Amino acid sequence: FIRPSPIVTDTPRNGRNLIALNQLYHGVGAPKSLGELGMPEKGIAEAVERVLAAVPRGNPVKVTKENLTALLSAAFHGANPSSIDSQ
Repeated sequence: FIRPSPIVTDTPRNGRNLIALNQLYHGVGAPKSLGELGMPEKGIAEAVERVLAAVPRGNPVKVTKENLTALLSAAFHGANPSSIDSQ
């Protein structure tokens, strides 16, 4: 059983969810990055092209090569998802 540490009550709901998810990852020793999952850093460019080709027309956030590369690079290095600017 994993006992989470107390959640800060003044954190927005999504922030609390991310904190809890990060606590779970840490508690079970799950990989926290694409690199830890075995993706090579040079694979980011190919992943960007594949995702760009599959983004649905009605996606609520405009997906560009630049913002997707930033997102996947951050995920490769294990950045906290809440620190990534999707704009």
